Amino acid sequence: MLKLRDWQEKAKLKCLNWYSNSSDNRFVINAAPGTGKTYGAIAIADELFHKGLIERVIVIAPQDTVVDKWAEDYLEVTGRYMQRTTSLDDGDHGEDICNTWQVVNKLLDGYQKVCNEKKTLVICDEQHHAAATAVWGNSAINAFKNAKFILMLTGTPIRSDSEEPAFLQYEGGELKHPKDGQYTLTYGEAVKLGYCRPIAFHRHEANFDILDEDNGPKLGSVSGKEISVADSIKDSAAASVIQEANRFYACCTTIRPKKDGSPDMDGYQASMIDHAIDKLEDRKNRLPQAGGLVIAPSIEVADYMAKIIELKTNKKPLVVHNEEGAKESKSRINRFRKNFNDDWLVSVDMVGEGVDIQRLRVLIYLPRARTDLRFRQAMGRVVRKYEDIEDDDSTAYVVMPAFEVFDKLAKAIEEEMPGRDLKPKSTKKCPDCQTENKKNAKECVSQSCDYKWPPATPRFKKCKDSECDALNPIGAKSCQECGTDFGTPFVVTLKDVFRDKIITRGQVISEEDAKAAEKMSSEWYDFVQKSTNPLLKEWSKQNAPESIIAFHKEVGEFIAQINKNKK
Repeated sequence: MLKLRDWQEKAKLKCLNWYSNSSDNRFVINAAPGTGKTYGAIAIADELFHKGLIERVIVIAPQDTVVDKWAEDYLEVTGRYMQRTTSLDDGDHGEDICNTWQVVNKLLDGYQKVCNEKKTLVICDEQHHAAATAVWGNSAINAFKNAKFILMLTGTPIRSDSEEPAFLQYEGGELKHPKDGQYTLTYGEAVKLGYCRPIAFHRHEANFDILDEDNGPKLGSVSGKEISVADSIKDSAAASVIQEANRFYACCTTIRPKKDGSPDMDGYQASMIDHAIDKLEDRKNRLPQAGGLVIAPSIEVADYMAKIIELKTNKKPLVVHNEEGAKESKSRINRFRKNFNDDWLVSVDMVGEGVDIQRLRVLIYLPRARTDLRFRQAMGRVVRKYEDIEDDDSTAYVVMPAFEVFDKLAKAIEEEMPGRDLKPKSTKKCPDCQTENKKNAKECVSQSCDYKWPPATPRFKKCKDSECDALNPIGAKSCQECGTDFGTPFVVTLKDVFRDKIITRGQVISEEDAKAAEKMSSEWYDFVQKSTNPLLKEWSKQNAPESIIAFHKEVGEFIAQINKNKK
């Protein structure tokens, strides 16, 4: 029997009460990505069946992989099969139905027939897909106008284009729907309740020199902070192109293979991957099954980044995109979900809303679309609680370009958090028995476990000066021995690449403070583990390890100010 989370039980009771006492047959569950909307909705459907209030269920989901997951979860909970078909002319055998928004128009008359003849619950997963004035929205309105009940699920209810979705209206930037007819759970609330993991945002800065051509004259420079153009081209068409608002992001997504076709292992994408690999290894200390996700803007960039990952880790990542066929992509996503030996999944428009891979903890975010809706949905991929571990205390980490648009979106997410909290640990969990071990342990301390950790591979980068050849930390901007700049020529030339700051819990943390916190994270975990202060333990459960110093400074400044005022 399905054991519901507290919020799912509350949402179920509120929904059933609304359906029983209101003339409005629409109910909205607006819960943050990763909180478990699917199981909550299935529990509602199951209860309606038991009460004899419905005879059929139709689920409309965003994409094929999500449709398949709906059918699996629905069968597991209710024991009922879901029909997945693109034709209902002669294929409706009375089973419940699950399909994508894309085919609603094609099946419009079949859906109408089902809703007219049977008491039907329609579940609209990711409701924002169906703009009321667009084909999908119009089709849904016509297909389901005689449904007994409509249950709408969303984690991002406001569309980026502000178009109203089918069955709903907006007012003042919010849903215009009775409060009694909706249940809301924000990301901040979900973290506090333990349903989602806290997240830190790594702003990956870069300085690009724009050259006229390879080894040609410099025309300008672009970074996340500023854009400049050479005096020689001011007021020209070239200057206008360089000064475009999205020029920095365009530089970040531009790839520059070498002449032999191999990827540039010192380029911007490679430097993002370096940081992400390190963070994934760190997250595996708390969640041994942890995996990483790359969201790429195009198939070309996805393949390029996948090759870099393979060269840096000696393991080939799985790549999924919409041009290789739905069946192959679904197979690879399912493999990644279950095969913990696969560390990285690289996606182009295939791992988004509704795709549930609980072990994802690190995200390299370099997308095609840069909207609030897409941003929140992407973050939802890496914050899901890992259900097979009772005390999942891992945290999520996002490496993203230091682009103003992303900064604002990250801060908006973090401002939902109820306070500035944090969570580092000085130990690592055994993948087999979950026993806590020292970070440098080579084998599990548990008497009943014989797990041995594979030897770690040190990760450094060599100085580009062949006479020096010194090893340097991954994040170094120049050689610590000879001072050689690690910048790399690019089409637009990449001058230097470094992490500028991170954003976590609504605040921007300096690189200096982040590094200092990372150095003491082990001792911090020991301190929290031994503490008998419940407030401290609760505080430590909800945060990423990179903000200890910043938090300490903020509290220290407050105490100093209070003492100063008293004098």
